[in-house]
Amino acid sequence: MAAVKSVIICYLFGLLTRFSNGATTLQAQFLPSRARISLTATTLQAQFLPNRARISLTATTLQAQFLPSRARISLTATTLQAQFLPSRARISLTATTLQAQFLPSRARISLTATTLQAQFLPSRARISLTATTLQAQFLPNRARISLTATTLQAQFLPNRARISLTATTLQAHFLPNRARISLTATTLQAQFLPNRARISLTATTLQAHFLPNRARISLTATTLQAHFLPNRARISLTATTLQAQFLPNRARISLTATTLQAQFLPNRARISLTATTLQAQFLPNRARISLTATTLQAHFLPSRYSRKQRREIADPF
Repeated sequence: MAAVKSVIICYLFGLLTRFSNGATTLQAQFLPSRARISLTATTLQAQFLPNRARISLTATTLQAQFLPSRARISLTATTLQAQFLPSRARISLTATTLQAQFLPSRARISLTATTLQAQFLPSRARISLTATTLQAQFLPNRARISLTATTLQAQFLPNRARISLTATTLQAHFLPNRARISLTATTLQAQFLPNRARISLTATTLQAHFLPNRARISLTATTLQAHFLPNRARISLTATTLQAQFLPNRARISLTATTLQAQFLPNRARISLTATTLQAQFLPNRARISLTATTLQAHFLPSRYSRKQRREIADPF
């Protein structure tokens, strides 16, 4: 009787601890040695817990090698899923790589997309990370074209409480080492209050280095906005910097424009500040030329005053 019980227990435990490994390979070799077409699918599943506790790994590889050694076309998709919590608690990782190498060693075209999602809270509490990289290297070593986009989103509060970070970089190196053209845009948004309480930061940088080391042209624009009051109570800060350094070290020309606006009263009660600085240093160390212009406007009187009266009060001189 004890032996029968032990056999039944071992059988039930075996049902709960299944391990399966399935490998499928399809090969069509109807051309010479380098013209093979192969498809390989591998699935590994370990089901040693109840129905929602599966751990599965799926790897699929497609290879078509119908040209010489550097002309391979390959597609690899890998999916890892661990579902050891209820239906909204899945953890999944998906990585996809597409490579087409149909030119010499520096002419590769590759696309990599990676997605990581962890959904261990209700429907609005997802955490996702998506990184996509596209590279086309169809010219010599300095002629690469690359695009990288990264998005991080953490939604661990209700619908208006999202936190997102997006960074995009585009680089085209189609000239020698100092002739790079790059564009970087970064946006950070934290929306942890109602619809008009957003906080956003956007920074954009454009750089074109098409002359020697001191001849760079760069443009940087930064915008910070905090909408934490009703529709007319926005606070925004915009700073723009343009630099052209096309002469020796002391011959820089720079332009900086900064605008601060605070609209925390009705429509005619705006306060704005604009500061502009122009510097041209094209002579020796003590021969700098600088120009600074500042404008302050305060429209803090009611609408019963005429435009001329408000202008005279705001600017008595």
